[in-house]
Amino acid sequence: MMFNPFSRSVEDNGHGRRRCRKTYRKRPRTLSSETLEPRQMLTVSLNPIGRYATDIFDADAAEAVNYNVEAERIFIGNRAAFTPGDPDSSYVPDCVGDPGDPGDPDADPPIPPTPPIPPEPCSFGRIDVVDASDPTNLGPDKKLFSIDISKYGAPTSIASHGDLIAVAIPNGTDETLPGVVAFFDATDKKPKKPVKVVEVGALPDMVTFSPNGKKVITANEGQPCALDDPADCAEADPQGSISVIDLSRGVRRAKEHRATFDRYDGHEDWLNAHGVRVLSDRPASQSIEPEYVAVDPTSHFAWVTLQENNAIAIVSLDFAKVLFVRGLGTKDHSLAENGLDPSDRDGLTCDMEDPPNCKEVAEINIGNWPLEGLYQPDGITAFTTDDGLFLATANEGDNFEGENARVGGLDLDDAAFPNEADLKTNAQLGRLNVSSTFGDTDGDGDIDVLQSFGARSFSIWSPLGGLVYDSGDDFEQITAAAYPDNFNASNTNNSLDIRSDDKGPEPTTVAVAKVDGRSYAVITIERTGGLMVYDVTTPSSPSFVQYVNTRDFSIDPEEAGATTDLHPENVTIVSASDSPTGKTLVVVSYPVSGSVRVFEFDTTPASAASAVFARVGAPSSTTEAPRTAADRQATRRAISPVSQTPTRRLTATDRAFATQQDAGTQRSALYASRGGRATVEAAIGSLATSLARTLGK
Repeated sequence: MMFNPFSRSVEDNGHGRRRCRKTYRKRPRTLSSETLEPRQMLTVSLNPIGRYATDIFDADAAEAVNYNVEAERIFIGNRAAFTPGDPDSSYVPDCVGDPGDPGDPDADPPIPPTPPIPPEPCSFGRIDVVDASDPTNLGPDKKLFSIDISKYGAPTSIASHGDLIAVAIPNGTDETLPGVVAFFDATDKKPKKPVKVVEVGALPDMVTFSPNGKKVITANEGQPCALDDPADCAEADPQGSISVIDLSRGVRRAKEHRATFDRYDGHEDWLNAHGVRVLSDRPASQSIEPEYVAVDPTSHFAWVTLQENNAIAIVSLDFAKVLFVRGLGTKDHSLAENGLDPSDRDGLTCDMEDPPNCKEVAEINIGNWPLEGLYQPDGITAFTTDDGLFLATANEGDNFEGENARVGGLDLDDAAFPNEADLKTNAQLGRLNVSSTFGDTDGDGDIDVLQSFGARSFSIWSPLGGLVYDSGDDFEQITAAAYPDNFNASNTNNSLDIRSDDKGPEPTTVAVAKVDGRSYAVITIERTGGLMVYDVTTPSSPSFVQYVNTRDFSIDPEEAGATTDLHPENVTIVSASDSPTGKTLVVVSYPVSGSVRVFEFDTTPASAASAVFARVGAPSSTTEAPRTAADRQATRRAISPVSQTPTRRLTATDRAFATQQDAGTQRSALYASRGGRATVEAAIGSLATSLARTLGK
């Protein structure tokens, strides 16, 4: 029987109504418990062992987290409001006051007026410090104290090395102004002020130490003004940048050096042609928005995700210079096992007594579509295996302000989309948010290529940005099997499918843990919740290990969201040698629920054999682990504007790319910004040499 790409099925739901389903090129996967059997041979499992709760819902009360080994303390970045002078006080939800209500005397019954409530004094920004010497016991009595940092702003990221804590803090008054990194002694009984405060670029969104502890690096996102009146901002759109703070002479003599993207100004067309998305109405240095940082084992280089730009920058930490940026290409969602669910209204419920009376409803519908997914990673980490050095990214996705539009409202090119009318229905792609800015490839005013935000996956890359592996549609397949009633739910709403038209499950952060000689990637799933665990010991063919989710879908987030775990964001890995339990720990922050969870890798056969899906409530008997990467090698997904193909190790193409941007229109700007040809060539040569040495070549 020939497969019909426009099939419709009708079934009686037992309540006098029919559910009608219409799909486009749907590629169903039947999930059965039989295929769970091979997964009983798991070598590890990740288990929750402790939870700390701020009891503050939807106020970013656990925006960032870090475990400090020296002090055996968890440091939590808390952005919720509190009363000045009492950083331990509860969240003050009405600190902005209330204008009051004039009432309505004509209503039945009359509504009396309410007087205005003057604003209460409140501030935003503190660090909660919790005793984690016993991570299985993180009750409220384990909170030691809070550090008030509201004079600087509210924290976005925390990192530690030795007895030093670094906190990234955007400007508390105007985020288009420079932010700061505040340093604290992690072992101090109750620090009243930072050891050192260093100015960095606008909106520092992530901070990390180099492995040798001699440098601190921040990704300064430099987002456009977010205030209602742009006149209240110092700049409409500040530059994105990377700050490299030199600690070689001690923290009290710390000095910041800033890497910018000035040399790309005037070359916006060149960047876009090479897959680096920048806006045409402003200099490239303002369009480029650094998001997250990974540092190589030698502490000489950093990789920085440029999320909105769908690119990665490689930075010399010794020179504090951007060596080059590389566009990451796109993911072809028309290929097998690159599917996605693009709509929150892809089903129909019909009245059997009145068939035309049908209502659009949410439904799980993971299929293939004529669509390109922008990887647009948020989190990135560098890790080494016997095969060399690799990067792992969590491909969350993000758009420039005003860029996104639903497919149903766009004018699609007739030649590229001959079935435009069908595609623009809500049951197909009509509801999906895509780019309205970058899809017109021939400049004729219509959309030639549909590009969605985020690849809904995690990827592994070579050190110079060559795609090695992508997890395809694993995350949606896994979450659909584990939570068929809450698939693609939001982090503040349990309803089925409501995030499918945006970015789906939204993988946000990735970290790699070493356990018994093997490497395991832990990826946070921001919307549905939970952590995905993959064995990445062989980077070209990772295997899915486990999905663990401590979110309880029986709890309504709006009513008791602080009692469960919502929106996993930041991850800290604690090695077994540094762990108080003697086993590798994973510490995760949950900003929406205001909680922190500690997980432990367990290698005992009994626990490892029991948890392909670990969640609140038993998994459905019809769930299975998705096929391994070895099952999909023939359809490896690597469609890119620059003909990027998967590579296992650093290739000749990768090496050549190191000098690609040192040519043509880039040459004069490159040399002018680096202080001469010799300096540039030395930097690029050092990069190639260092990477080759790391890879054993």
